[in-house]
Amino acid sequence: MITGDLRAANATLSHIIDNVGSTSSEARLLMAEVQLQQGNYKQAQQSLEVALSFNFEVREQPTFHLVKARVLKKQGAYSEALKTLTNCLQLNKTKAASGGSSSNMMLASGGGSRELTITEKTSVFLEKVDCHLLAKQPELAAQVMEEARVALKGSGEEVRLNVASADLALNRGDPQQALATLRAVATDNQYYLQARHKMANIYLNHLHDKRMFAACYKCVNVMFYNDI
Repeated sequence: MITGDLRAANATLSHIIDNVGSTSSEARLLMAEVQLQQGNYKQAQQSLEVALSFNFEVREQPTFHLVKARVLKKQGAYSEALKTLTNCLQLNKTKAASGGSSSNMMLASGGGSRELTITEKTSVFLEKVDCHLLAKQPELAAQVMEEARVALKGSGEEVRLNVASADLALNRGDPQQALATLRAVATDNQYYLQARHKMANIYLNHLHDKRMFAACYKCVNVMFYNDI
């Protein structure tokens, strides 16, 4: 799944489920992730339900809530997705308060549950922002983004939030502000390529500027592939 070979990942997990661990909630949870990325939302939902039936404590895992919320979002159930994401953040607060450790990777007691990593926490906030935008609730989306900036200040995820905030600017009908935000991403930042892809999309689909659309990708090719 890391390499993006979803069919191979699906086949491997199917083999594990069929021949090794048919009652493995972890395997079912991974399968749900693969099916989600493949666009098989009903199957992903079924895999989550099976994982939960085998081990009720799987709902303590951040991945369960993230995958469930993403499936619900793809199905247009934005309200339910938001409830799931809010519950995930609330559960994380409870673990942090009772765990006695600031480590995001600290395992909580029982069932292998753990706190959200910083990356996962950022993903939860951004999924909430996206759900509000899709539900035509831009004010709430902006509010969640501000909550995320406060919660993640100094975490190293600020650039990721900035890249995502371009969508808020687009929703306000301000593509130039979105572009300004994306241009500020440094070339050595891990989210630079994502920012450039967003810029290209804005030039093509919002400003209808094919020349600048091509320039975005030309810049990436020169920087990353010129020496190949």
